[in-house]
Amino acid sequence: MSMSEDLALIFDVQGYSVHDGPGLRTTIFFSGCPLSCLWCSNPEGMLFKKRIMYNALHCKLCLKCNERCILLEKNCKDCQLLSCVEACPHQALRVCGKHYSINDLMRIFRRDRPFWGAEGGVTFSGGEPLLQEKFLHQILTECNKTHIHTAIETSAYMENCDDFLDIMEHVDFAFIDVKAMNEEKHRKLTSVSNKIILRNIRDLARCQKEKIRSEKLVLRYPVIPGMNDDDQNVEALIDFMQETELKVINILPFHSMGSSKYDLLNLNYEFKDLLFPSIEERAGQMANIAEKFAAKKIQCFIGSETLF
Repeated sequence: MSMSEDLALIFDVQGYSVHDGPGLRTTIFFSGCPLSCLWCSNPEGMLFKKRIMYNALHCKLCLKCNERCILLEKNCKDCQLLSCVEACPHQALRVCGKHYSINDLMRIFRRDRPFWGAEGGVTFSGGEPLLQEKFLHQILTECNKTHIHTAIETSAYMENCDDFLDIMEHVDFAFIDVKAMNEEKHRKLTSVSNKIILRNIRDLARCQKEKIRSEKLVLRYPVIPGMNDDDQNVEALIDFMQETELKVINILPFHSMGSSKYDLLNLNYEFKDLLFPSIEERAGQMANIAEKFAAKKIQCFIGSETLF
């Protein structure tokens, strides 16, 4: 990682989050992710760099951006000078990604803390927060010192399992995504193998530390129609949970709420022309999948109907 461990690149900070852990929370979205999920709803956080989003509806074709650009008629996708954004008088261009220090985030947490209530706190999400491991470890340590409840939303994709477990020792609540149990299918959907992910979940589940046991470790299964919703995948996931003695799962119905961001980033959205089941059909599918988990005594929550 080229960036100093004293800074993190973060693409969003959201207060009043109610679905990212117990209680009311402040959610920090880290830039960069080792996965490239075809359905990603936060494409602006996929890369570990600042991104420019362009809204054509706001653009008045004044060309002020061109006047400030030093890469005219060249590929600007890797430009980090972002002078064009500063020059735009109509807010057609905006930057996703900002550097934060530990002190910057702690100031935000102190500001938000009165609103969290007894069960709330901070959630680290992304992108993938584990990608900026050193900073994440530092901010978690500071939160622990001041008794701030910490949660994480992660893919668990981290090559060094000891480092992964060290991070998780500082976490009070964890959501871990399992996209597909078949390795080949996982590669097609996310661009990476699931071996590291499943290994880390197994080792985490075996850990005897109270912070990261059972009800405080919840798996998430995003259900993508025609891609990972087959009976074979569901049964393999149930077997995995029985093997690891994990008792709670959150199944997430597919949505395309992040699709507009792809246009703003000049990216292709894989599901743009695909026809998906109706809301009613998806609800029925979710209920059927939930029944399969319940039959094996695994507590299953659908969408926002979570453990908390």
